[in-house]
Amino acid sequence: MQNRLCCYLALGALFVLSCKDKPEITNEQQENQACNELKQCASGLRCVDDVCHRICTVDKDCDATQKCADSICISGNASECASDDNCKNPPPCKSAGGASCVAGKCQYPEELICNTPPAAECVENDTVYRTYSPSGTCHAEGETLGCVYEHSDTPCAECSKNCLDFCENVTC
Repeated sequence: MQNRLCCYLALGALFVLSCKDKPEITNEQQENQACNELKQCASGLRCVDDVCHRICTVDKDCDATQKCADSICISGNASECASDDNCKNPPPCKSAGGASCVAGKCQYPEELICNTPPAAECVENDTVYRTYSPSGTCHAEGETLGCVYEHSDTPCAECSKNCLDFCENVTC
């Protein structure tokens, strides 16, 4: 009987030890790990571009080497490009032509040439015919970004019918 009791106690102890909780995975253990719809990120993390990122609202929510962008912590020195092909969105007054990726930053050496003015139009309740100069200037700061063209206004009653249609396909 004593042998049975010892056996039951030993089996019970073994069962209790085998059921002990496994160590819980913390956010830090899954941050920067691969994720997808089958492998979700731990609480406090979000899966973005198949990688678990810490959720944040301000930079101080992230590690010292990270910053908060789009509500997730990303590397503070994240590259904006890996190759020249990534450089397709130049800032105002720069052209994507000749763009290159240098040390993780896009370089746009070519200035934007403003030689595509808007089409002629009727303004001011169809009473003024407006044309634009063939070349403009580029504004990199302020309210109006990009090419700005000088315009010339000519009074024209029923502009759409009498001026716009009449001048269609006419080059001055």
